[in-house]
Amino acid sequence: MLSGADAEADAEQRAAPLESARANWPGGLHRLGAALLIASIVGLELWAVLGPHEEWPFTSAPMFARYQAPSDPVFELSFYLEDPVGVRVELDPLRHLGTGEIGFRRHFFARYYGSTDPRHPSGHLRTDSDADFRGRIARWMHLVAAVYSKRHGHPPRRLWLEASSISADRVERRPLFEFDPGSGELRSLSRARWAKRARGTW
Repeated sequence: MLSGADAEADAEQRAAPLESARANWPGGLHRLGAALLIASIVGLELWAVLGPHEEWPFTSAPMFARYQAPSDPVFELSFYLEDPVGVRVELDPLRHLGTGEIGFRRHFFARYYGSTDPRHPSGHLRTDSDADFRGRIARWMHLVAAVYSKRHGHPPRRLWLEASSISADRVERRPLFEFDPGSGELRSLSRARWAKRARGTW
């Protein structure tokens, strides 16, 4: 049987390897793994910026690329729909189309709104014109109406797109396009025409 002093010395000897292992952690392999992980993340973000590429979670989108002062305006595009009974609401991608809002907006800006700037994440258009732009918006509206119809069993009466300029003290709304799913016609909207049609409906 060990004496008290011998037992204490034996316990210290058993504890020494554990303390030594803690002192040496993280080891060389752990450091190498961490360095590779960090290099991979930085490399992928650099790839997104230099590409430019717009693939979540890596982005070079302009809205993340510059400082936004509190007084700077924010611009937003919003879709609205009118159902067969005349109720007008802002389009909710999840409720009306069964898809998430982030994916809905990313797909719209990347594939349909587009850009001719080669350094823009959505700059896959070599040239553009008013007719080409209207054609893409019409195709997008047609796609939205088709998905809505499949999900709800009937098409919306109409769809429209509106831009908003949001600043600290005001919100300015500007109607852009209106789409008739029945005829497939896309019409430009003026403020005067929109005010006349929208009066008393909200």
